[in-house]
Amino acid sequence: MAKFNSRILTGDFEDLPLEDSNIVRIFISSTFGDFINERNHLVKETFPLLIQYCQSKGLEFQAVDMRWGVSDENVSYHQTSDVCMQEILNCQRLSVGPSFVVLLGDRYGYRPLPARIPPDEFSLFQDLCSHHNLDFSLLATWYCLDNNAVPPVHCLQPIISHFPQYSSSDSILRDRAQKRWWETFQKLQKLLWKLITIAKRRGKMTQDRAHIYCQSVTESEIHSGLTGLNDPDKHCLCYVRRIAGLHNNLMDNMASRYTDVDQSDPSLLNKEAQNLLDKLKNERVFPALSNSNIMKFDIPWKPGGIDPDQSDHRLYLEQLCRQFYADVIRLIDQALVNRAVKLPPLFLEVLHHARFCQSKCQSFCGQKDLLGKIKEFLKSKKRNPLIIYGKSGLGKTSVMAKAIYSVRNWLGPNCVTVVRFLGTTPNSSSIQDVLLSISSQLCEIYNIKTPDFNRMDYMEIVQYFRNEILEALRLSGKDKLVIFLDSIDQLTSANSAHAMNWLPKLLPPNVYIVISMLPEKHNCLKTLNSVLPNPECYIRLDDMPLCTGLEIFNVWLAEAGRTITPSQRAIITASFTKCPQPLFLKLLFRHASQWHSYTCTDSIVFGASTLEVLSQFYRDLERVYGEMLVQRALGYITAARSGLSESELEDVLSLDNDVLNGVYQYWDPPIDGVVRVPGLLWKRIYHSIREYVVEQQANGKTVLAWYHRQFVESATRR
Repeated sequence: MAKFNSRILTGDFEDLPLEDSNIVRIFISSTFGDFINERNHLVKETFPLLIQYCQSKGLEFQAVDMRWGVSDENVSYHQTSDVCMQEILNCQRLSVGPSFVVLLGDRYGYRPLPARIPPDEFSLFQDLCSHHNLDFSLLATWYCLDNNAVPPVHCLQPIISHFPQYSSSDSILRDRAQKRWWETFQKLQKLLWKLITIAKRRGKMTQDRAHIYCQSVTESEIHSGLTGLNDPDKHCLCYVRRIAGLHNNLMDNMASRYTDVDQSDPSLLNKEAQNLLDKLKNERVFPALSNSNIMKFDIPWKPGGIDPDQSDHRLYLEQLCRQFYADVIRLIDQALVNRAVKLPPLFLEVLHHARFCQSKCQSFCGQKDLLGKIKEFLKSKKRNPLIIYGKSGLGKTSVMAKAIYSVRNWLGPNCVTVVRFLGTTPNSSSIQDVLLSISSQLCEIYNIKTPDFNRMDYMEIVQYFRNEILEALRLSGKDKLVIFLDSIDQLTSANSAHAMNWLPKLLPPNVYIVISMLPEKHNCLKTLNSVLPNPECYIRLDDMPLCTGLEIFNVWLAEAGRTITPSQRAIITASFTKCPQPLFLKLLFRHASQWHSYTCTDSIVFGASTLEVLSQFYRDLERVYGEMLVQRALGYITAARSGLSESELEDVLSLDNDVLNGVYQYWDPPIDGVVRVPGLLWKRIYHSIREYVVEQQANGKTVLAWYHRQFVESATRR
C-alpha cells in the first residue's frame, strides 16, 4: 500500500483505486398502492434512526422512494422505468452495504408497454399481423424507428404526441385525454400479448424474451436490483407479506389494491398475473437470497385493507420497521468491516485531483498545437511560471488535465507531478489550504521533515513553501518537479490570493509551475503581467477549431451509443461555428444525444452563445425534475453569496410552499405534521449537474457553488 500511495503522490495516475463512498443509498421497490402504510412507517419510524446510525459511522443515509421524483414528463415520455433502473444502478454504485430492498405482497403489479422494440421483433410482429389478420396500424402509429440509436430501435411515442392535453392544467381536458390514452394502452397491450403468444407457439420467440414484454415494473426492478452483484446477500433484502383471507374477499372495494383481479370481472383473480408473481418469488427472489435476508409476515385481511389502527396490523408494521432497521445495520456493519484501511486526508486529497484529471482526459481530442507549446516551455530552461489563460468555456481545465497526463512522456518517467484543480474540494478553495497541502505532499515525496503547520500563519506557510521547500528541491538537483494549479480564479479572496504574491516569480532550474486562469476575473492576469512581463510565459487559449469540435462530438456520440442525421449534424455544425467553445459544444451534445432520427429539425433552434444554450439546459432540467423544484434549487445556489451546503439547500427548499405543492402533487407527505422535500429529489438534480458544480469551503462548511461563471450569469437572468 505504501508503494501504491507513493506512486499516486508523485503523479502517476494510471490504475487509480476505486472511489470509496460515504453513502448508504437504498432503493425501495414494491407495488405502490398496497404498500403505502409500510413505506410511510419506514419513513416515519425507521429512516430517522438509520440517518442517526449512519452519521455515527461517518456515513449519509438516503432512501430512494419513487413516489416522489417521477415527473409528468417522465410519464408522458414512458421514462418511468428507465428512471427507476438508473436509480437502482446509482444505488449499487454508491451504497456502502445495502442497496436494494423489495417489499413483496399478493399483487404482481402494473405491466407497462415496452418503451423500445428491436427492428427484427417489430418486423416479426408486422408479419404475424399480416398472417393472422390483425391491425398492425396501431403499432405502426405508436412505435417509430429511431436510426439515431446504435443499433436502431423502434421507440414508443410520447403520450402527448397523440393526446396533447394529457398533462393539461384543465382537469376536464386532462381527464378526457388520460381516458383515451388508457383505452389505447389496453388495445396496444392486448395486441402485443397476442402477438407474443403466437410468436412463442411458432418458435419465433423464446420464453425469456417474451416474458420481458409482459413483466411488471416491480419484477424489472427486482431483476436490476439483484443482478450485477457478486454477492446479493451483502446488498439486498426482501420482505414478503401474505394477507390471509384476501382472495376470499375480492368483493371488497379495496381488494383490487392488494391483489391482481380480472379487469372484466373484479370479483375474479387474474390467474396469469398471480402465476407470474409466484414464479417471481420462487424462481427469482428466493433462490437469489439466503434465508437471513428474506423475512416473511402473515397478517389477516381486514375490510378496507391494511389499517394501522387495527392491533394486528399495527403490530406487523412495528415488527417490519424493527426488522428493517436491524437488517440494514447488519449489512452496513459487514460492509464497513470489509472496507479498505482508511486513507490519510492528504492522500485522499491527491486522489481526488487524480480522478478529476482522469475524468477530464476522457474523450479529449485535438489541441496538439497548444499542448506542443506547453511541452516546449517545460523542456526549456525558462525559470518563470507558465500561465495559460482564456475566457470561460474554452476547455482550459481539459487542456491542463491532458498536459498532466502527458508530462511524464515529455520530461521522463521520474518527473514528479503535483496537481490541484482549484475549487473542486474544500481544501483547494483557499490559497492557504492549497499551499499547506502542496507543501505537505512535497515533504512526503522528498522525505523532508514536516513542520507543525498548525502553528504557522499564512505568511509563514508562504515563506516555507517558497524558501524551504523549493530551496530544498533546488539543492537536491534531482528529478524535475511540475506543479499544476488549474483555475486560479476559483480561489477564494482570503489572504489576497488573487494578488498573486504567493506565486514564486523565479523558480529553481528543476521546478516548473503551470497555472491557468480567466483573463478578466479578479484581475489576476493583469496583476501577473505587471510583475512577470515576459510574453514567453503566457499561452492564450483561443476558440476551438471546427474540425476538433466535430471530432470530440463524434467521440461523445459513440460513447453514448448514438448518432445523428445529416440534417441534425448540419445544425450542430452551424451552431458550433457561432460559438466555438468546448462548454457550448458539451451543452449541444446534451440536446443532440436525445434526438431521434425522426425528430423534426424545423423545431430545433439553438442560441448563439453559451448563455442562451444554458437557458435551454435549465428548461430541460425543469421538464425532467419539475419546473418549480429546479428553478428554486438552482436559484438558491446562485443567489447564495458564499454557496450553500446541501443540508441548508434542503432546509430552504422545505420552507418553500411552491416547491412543496409541486412535490406532493400526487402523494401526501408520509409524516403527518412534518412537510419536507425528500432529500433524494435534490440528489437527482445534483447528479445531472455534478460536472458543473464544485464543493468549496466557506465559514467552516462545505458548500456548493457553480464552477463556470456562465452558469451563474444564465441562472441570474432566469
